[in-house]
Amino acid sequence: MINHNNLKKIRAKALLSKAELARKAGVSVLTISRIECGMDGGNGVSP
Repeated sequence: MINHNNLKKIRAKALLSKAELARKAGVSVLTISRIECGMDGGNGVSP
């Protein structure tokens, strides 16, 4: 399971910026930032 503790590591390993990952995932950069900071509400979805 991907969570805020390892999303940044996975993203970096894939050589993706937050913007690139957000575009590929169909979410905003703010959502990626919130997930990486642990502000995702615990369910992987931004508030």
